[in-house]
Amino acid sequence: MSASAHPRQILAHFKSGKSLTEQESIDLWGKRRLAARIQELREHHRIDTVLEPNGNGGRHGRYFYIGRKSDG
Repeated sequence: MSASAHPRQILAHFKSGKSLTEQESIDLWGKRRLAARIQELREHHRIDTVLEPNGNGGRHGRYFYIGRKSDG
């Protein structure tokens, strides 16, 4: 999969109404660096992050798609 395919997959996943974590990205597409791809997508899209417990005493981010940023 090309590097540019991952952001498109993430966006399609979000637009289907689903949220996403790093581990889910690895499980679905075998790709890491979700936070970097989210940062790229935030240039044109609103994406929220909620921190949730990871079961190991730490936390991880779960990303939610809010919508496309308005051009105005």
